[in-house]
Amino acid sequence: MSTLLLKNYINYILKENKEFTTNLHVFDFDDTLYKSPNETQEWKQKNPKSYWWDSGDSLNPYITKIDSSSLWINNIVNSARESISDPNTLAVLCTARLDRPEIIYAVSNLLREKNLKFERMFFKPRKINISSPQYKAETVRMLLNAYPNIKEVSFWDDKMENLNAVANLIQNNPQRNISYFPNLPNNVQSI
Repeated sequence: MSTLLLKNYINYILKENKEFTTNLHVFDFDDTLYKSPNETQEWKQKNPKSYWWDSGDSLNPYITKIDSSSLWINNIVNSARESISDPNTLAVLCTARLDRPEIIYAVSNLLREKNLKFERMFFKPRKINISSPQYKAETVRMLLNAYPNIKEVSFWDDKMENLNAVANLIQNNPQRNISYFPNLPNNVQSI
């Protein structure tokens, strides 16, 4: 058996065993990993009653007329790669984009471009009326309940209110001593 194959197998087994998962790293998508394009004037005129960010068109290079390879945010992509490769870290994507099939498909395809294979991906449920900060904090709560040995949470998001909601969740949980590291992208660099 090759060394690389054996190493990948050991990492897989460690990640499956929740007792070894001590870190949770959560990454937002829009304007955190990827500098998503704004709606075009042409799209606005054709779809006046639609919301750009809920549309698969917002991530379609034929609509945005922008090469997606120029929109990745280098330092956050590198952080995500490091997190994904760490056997003690549960690395997930948590976006406030709706859990619509066309959105999930478009985001998944973009992540494949960068070979980013998150262990879990969370999209905001359509049927539940909840703010983005509440949704992201509830996602972290669910993961902390599922992984009782997590001691450290790092969250990358471009919105301070999302980072603060997670901070409040962690600070108001006296049963667990969890370190929290919010990461607000401030140095946007494209790959």
